[in-house]
Amino acid sequence: VDAVHVPAIEIRGAPAGGELDAAVRATTPGDTVVVASANAASAALETMSRLGIDPTACRWAAVGHATAVVLRAVGVAGVFVPSAADAATLAAEMPLVAGDRILVPHGDIADPALTAALRSRGAGVRDVIAYATVEAPEASRALPAAALADVVKDNQTIAVGGFGLCGIPEALIAALRDSGVKGLTCVSNNAG
Repeated sequence: VDAVHVPAIEIRGAPAGGELDAAVRATTPGDTVVVASANAASAALETMSRLGIDPTACRWAAVGHATAVVLRAVGVAGVFVPSAADAATLAAEMPLVAGDRILVPHGDIADPALTAALRSRGAGVRDVIAYATVEAPEASRALPAAALADVVKDNQTIAVGGFGLCGIPEALIAALRDSGVKGLTCVSNNAG
């Protein structure tokens, strides 16, 4: 049986002309941009490119090496990376002076602790939503049903993955229910 890739989330960048554009336009050379994910880095860089702003004019801090790679790929050098890849360590270790201007582009479900910690150190922080995380995107919903069409039969045992609230295989469960098969035994570490 071939595996079927069914994205559980979709990342949607902030719309052009919105708050992210305004925040990026307001940056000045020497400001720091702090990114806690590769998605935030990509969104900030794409916005800067679209607006004709040179990302190398800013200082950058990244939560970890994977996020820093996104920045270095477009020529950003001297990216600060903390000793541990988490927002608390980033906020605690990042070199800053009270009054430094910091832009924190982030996802819509980001924990506000990073910006709060930077503000508590005296930085002037502007945080802005750079992207949205959409669970069970429309484009993924038909994929499980199509994958199950010739595979699932009555009275089978099926192993279903999942991990916490973001890993509940909702689309697969719905496709199994709608398939009309009966007598299934589903084994899962978290089926909802």
